[in-house]
Amino acid sequence: PYKVVVSCNPKMEAYYAYLGLHSKSKASNSSKFIPCNTPEEMEAERTRFINALRAPLPASFRIGQNVEPDLRSKLKREVEEFVGTEIEIEIDEDGNAIDKPKEKKDDAIGNG
Repeated sequence: PYKVVVSCNPKMEAYYAYLGLHSKSKASNSSKFIPCNTPEEMEAERTRFINALRAPLPASFRIGQNVEPDLRSKLKREVEEFVGTEIEIEIDEDGNAIDKPKEKKDDAIGNG
C-alpha cells in the first residue's frame, strides 16, 4: 500500500498571502519585479509560487570524509551506478523503505 503524500499546507499559503508575497511578479523581459495590478494577476503569481514549491527537487548524496576508504569506494560505485536513472522507492505506513527483490540485469533488458 502506498502512502499518499499531500503537498499542501494551507496555513503556510495563508501566511505568505497575508505578507503580500504575491503582490509582485517578475517581469518576463527583465530581472525586475513589477506590481500585480489585478486580483487575477495576484492569483496567477500565487499559483506559480505554489507550483514551484510543489515541484520535486533532485536528490543528492554526500559521503563523509570520515568513512573508511573501502566502504567509501563501494558507496561511490553504488551511487554512480544509478546516476541519471529514475528510482522508485516504496515505503510502508511508517515511512520505512520496503525491500524489493532485485531484478537480474538480463530480465530488466528483456532477455529472459
